[in-house]
Amino acid sequence: MKIKNYLLVILLSFTSLASFAQNDSTLLNHAVLSLSQYYGTHPVEKTYLQLDRSYYMPGDTVWYKSYTVTGAFNQLSVLSGVLHCELINNQDSIIDKQSLKLTIGTACGNFDLPHSAKPGIYHIRAYTNWMRNSATDYFYNQEICIGGVQRVLPSSISASVTQTQPVKLKPDVQFFPEGGELVNGLRSKVAAKAVNANGLGENVTGVITDNEGNEVAAFATQHLGMGVFPLQPQSGKTYKAKITCADGSRYTVDLPAAQEEGYTITLNNSQADSIYVKIAANDKLFEANKNTAFYLLAQAGGKVFYTAQAKLVTPVFTTQIAKSRFPSGIVQFTLFSQAGEPLNERIIFVQNDDTIKMAISAAKTYSTREKVKIEMSTKGENNKAVVGSFSVSVINESRVPVNENSESTILNNLLLTSDLKGYIEQPNYYFNNANDQTRADLDILMLTQGYRRFEWQQILKHDSLQMAYQPEKALEIEGMLKTPGGKPVPNGKVILAALKDNFHADTVTDINGNFKFTDLDFSDTSKIILRARKEKNGSNVMIYVKNANYPLILKNKINTDTAVRLTPEMINNISDYQAKFKQDSLTDARHLKEVIIKGKAQPKLAYSANPHGPGNADQVFTADKLSTCITLLDCLNGRVMDVSFGTDGTPHYLHALGLSNNVMLVLVDGMVEPGTILADISVSDVYSVEIFTSGANKAIYGNEGAAGVFLITTKRGGDPNYASSIIPAGLITYNFEGFYKARAFYSPKYDAISSTINVPDLRSTIYWNPNIITDKDGKASFEFYNNDTKGIYRIVVEGLDENGYLGRKVYRYKVE
Repeated sequence: MKIKNYLLVILLSFTSLASFAQNDSTLLNHAVLSLSQYYGTHPVEKTYLQLDRSYYMPGDTVWYKSYTVTGAFNQLSVLSGVLHCELINNQDSIIDKQSLKLTIGTACGNFDLPHSAKPGIYHIRAYTNWMRNSATDYFYNQEICIGGVQRVLPSSISASVTQTQPVKLKPDVQFFPEGGELVNGLRSKVAAKAVNANGLGENVTGVITDNEGNEVAAFATQHLGMGVFPLQPQSGKTYKAKITCADGSRYTVDLPAAQEEGYTITLNNSQADSIYVKIAANDKLFEANKNTAFYLLAQAGGKVFYTAQAKLVTPVFTTQIAKSRFPSGIVQFTLFSQAGEPLNERIIFVQNDDTIKMAISAAKTYSTREKVKIEMSTKGENNKAVVGSFSVSVINESRVPVNENSESTILNNLLLTSDLKGYIEQPNYYFNNANDQTRADLDILMLTQGYRRFEWQQILKHDSLQMAYQPEKALEIEGMLKTPGGKPVPNGKVILAALKDNFHADTVTDINGNFKFTDLDFSDTSKIILRARKEKNGSNVMIYVKNANYPLILKNKINTDTAVRLTPEMINNISDYQAKFKQDSLTDARHLKEVIIKGKAQPKLAYSANPHGPGNADQVFTADKLSTCITLLDCLNGRVMDVSFGTDGTPHYLHALGLSNNVMLVLVDGMVEPGTILADISVSDVYSVEIFTSGANKAIYGNEGAAGVFLITTKRGGDPNYASSIIPAGLITYNFEGFYKARAFYSPKYDAISSTINVPDLRSTIYWNPNIITDKDGKASFEFYNNDTKGIYRIVVEGLDENGYLGRKVYRYKVE
């Protein structure tokens, strides 16, 4: 288990290095304890969505499954119960939003793209309320491409390049010394990153010169505008970089100033099994601080996996650390002074062989509409079977573009991009066919991109950090009661009813008139009714429901135009896909005969509160028959035929045969109300009460009125023949967005369909299943049918097990 290994590492880190000083390690103990306490109260949540694909057409459906995890070991989170997912268009506006109910960290949903969607790069953003305590950089944010026939024509591609690649704007070049600072007299690695006007990396070359014009170093960026070079600054000198761009233009950039005294930390992460650490002090620092202590601490995801302490007896200290101590992902090394001051920091990415090993058994060649059965097996730590949750997508990648270097995966997202601020280009490049070059490029990314989940000074001082957003276990509704004059109503009574969900609840306002309903579990859009009264039952109050406070959409400064970023092969695939889509849509269309509709406009009439007209109810009570009681319930109890009233006043029809629910529908001035309201209505306010129990009379009210209807018209409502636009005081009705209920993916079964049916099957996503669960033997199976398109089909399975080990498998087969 990962947790056991973690505890063992902590013990070993204090005892295994004989070269370390034997003096008191109070600071290290304090740092470990402080970090543990901080993450105990401020755990990090991350979320990842597996999408069925990344390229869509207007009118398509985006299918997805979410995995929300927490901690250093990426275990499924039980902290939050609600996940918010947003579809953001190419104008940085939300065009669809869904709230998903998390079940042990997982949920599934789908976005239906509008047919009117304009071509461009869209985004899907996902987060929990707890994640809002960190910057929005740590939200899940994934690009998807919405295509269009005109967008991918060769002529438009060249135009797109011209418009999105302004040649007159020079790239922004920044320099990042390893460990944070250049120090005079010490040789350091310096990373360079060049970003063009579109926010994307652009390769440049350059030379480094000192203030006397001497050339001391040269460099060239090697991957997405990133590169690295060595530099040993000297006291009394400053340094500049003379940059040369791809178009031949040149300009000069200042390098960061070097410190007169200090440490440098150098990490070599190129070996498969070990990390080599070098800590050096320059002469000025060494002479002034001989025999003082310094400390090294390495943590990942808030857990400390390595600590060490040593004395400054020589200017240089080196050590070797086994990578097996750390989980895969970002590891942060921090160097502390004897006084506990953080001096240098360096992050690296550890790529251990600790992912779930997945195998897929299937044929390599199939025919169109042939049944495909997939057998899947999974193994984890010590080659043991894995019980895990997985999702699978199948597409024809000959028709739907796939850029493997740029796609988001469960590995590159949860292990890499979810912990870094800023835009990460081609995140899967570092995981797709990992080799020495990709690992070297990933290390440069670590030098340039930075890592700031917390500040050490704040943690070591135990400064309290107020969390503005708390974990949502379920949905909530909150608001305020005020008088017509705007004063808060304390101790007011608020009743909530959602008839569709058969839910009723009540609460009381606080001293400031605020109220809140928690733990709500409504599906889709529910009609919510709120009825409020003062402490002494007065109804002249105003109800204010608080609008949801969603995080802002920051303008996307990255121009990721697909025509610019995709390879020529990808562009050809897109063109072919778009042409086939246009042809397929015409082939699959059904032409309707012309229909001419004639008619005359009718004058607008007010809707009748009684659709059958006055006098057609099964029973009617007018105001003069209700004058002897105080509340309406008192007057009706025992006087309404075949109706009984519950202890809370809710009416029940005694002869509702064949119905699972005999609760009657209550309408007050045309508004749906909970049955309990009968006990709150004063008879002096009532104009009439009409009761419908027979089939013909109640049918107009649909399923909600199946057990019968109480139609109450107040004197405020006016004439009983008309519904009034006047809403009674202390009442509000509105639509509440509940948990989104995902649609089921339709997968045809051709062995059950007549062979004479020949409607073309041209679906872009062949199969989608978000609910693959492996058994105790680590096995699962699923089956589907190919459609009518030929080409290379791509199966992608992703997921994780109960211990947080991640898995991803890509399998291809051919359809002829």
